[in-house]
Amino acid sequence: MKIAAQSGVNHDLPPGSEVGSGIPAMDKSLYLRVAVSVKKLPDLIKTVRRLESELAELKTILKGSDAANS
Repeated sequence: MKIAAQSGVNHDLPPGSEVGSGIPAMDKSLYLRVAVSVKKLPDLIKTVRRLESELAELKTILKGSDAANS
């Protein structure tokens, strides 16, 4: 069993498990994926906001199109 420093382990772990940092501690491979993803969050937030804006614009266009066809 391997437990990284500053891990908050609050339950029994199976034999041979590897735990990355975190509170609560998480599986090492998940922790590494999360750590990489955190760096990408600012760009992801910008992308989501842009896509939300585009979607709202498309909905407005579609509503106008439906009203014109009625």
